[in-house]
Amino acid sequence: MILGESAYDLLMMFYLFACAGWIYECTFVFLRDRKPVNRGFLIGPILPLYGFGAVAVYLFLRPFCRIPTLLYVMGMVVATALEYVTGWILERCFHTKWWDYSEEPYNFQGRVALIPSLFWGVLSLVMFDFLLPMAEAAIGSIPRRAGEVLLGAALVVTAADLCYTVITIINLRKQLERLYVLKKELDLLFWERSETSLKELLKYSASELSERLHFMKRNPWLGNRRILDAFPKMRLSFGKRESVSVRELISNMRARAEDFSENVREKREAWEEGFKVRKASIFEKREK
Repeated sequence: MILGESAYDLLMMFYLFACAGWIYECTFVFLRDRKPVNRGFLIGPILPLYGFGAVAVYLFLRPFCRIPTLLYVMGMVVATALEYVTGWILERCFHTKWWDYSEEPYNFQGRVALIPSLFWGVLSLVMFDFLLPMAEAAIGSIPRRAGEVLLGAALVVTAADLCYTVITIINLRKQLERLYVLKKELDLLFWERSETSLKELLKYSASELSERLHFMKRNPWLGNRRILDAFPKMRLSFGKRESVSVRELISNMRARAEDFSENVREKREAWEEGFKVRKASIFEKREK
């Protein structure tokens, strides 16, 4: 028992609200961007933040459920605190900022902001008045034995999903770090030097550059692309002071790759033209 509630009921409530949150987020993004996006940290159709938020609000705010004003304020506080802690933990674990409210008014460290917090308060009211009775009815309609089997299967799948996602994110972080290093190298090569020789350019062969940019060409519905689509404001952190937008980094590198090919072509043509001139000059001197 947890604060008077069984673990079975709380876990069932967690999955119901996590799935409902996923449906809401995916629908909202689809209506806004006109494209399907699998929102959330995991591959499966759940958003754990909504599940944990619903369970936390239910456990701690039941005494205030008949006082709408207090329920609104407390729901806003509890959900905002959970969102802040979740963002902080993800940043510390993966050195990556998953969402960024820096452009929102009255934000705190880009992790939480006033407008989303007001939404959490409204959602707390909706939860106790409408969603919670529906969830309790749904849980009650499932035979206990069948529910335990479904819950066990869901926990196993979620654990496997979490392991796969963590491995994918660690690999993505490593790839983005290599991409960032490549960006710095190309910046030094093209933009911080007045003259760059063909020899220096050719040390970045087309195949090497293509290999280092390979992760940007993967299947858009799996792995790295899914993470990038789900968190378009993701930022890569390098220490406490330096961070870079992942979207901007990838877009910038695509442009640099095109500049690289064009620069190599122009310098190769200039070198070949110069070689022809020198060759003609040598033959001319020999004839004389």
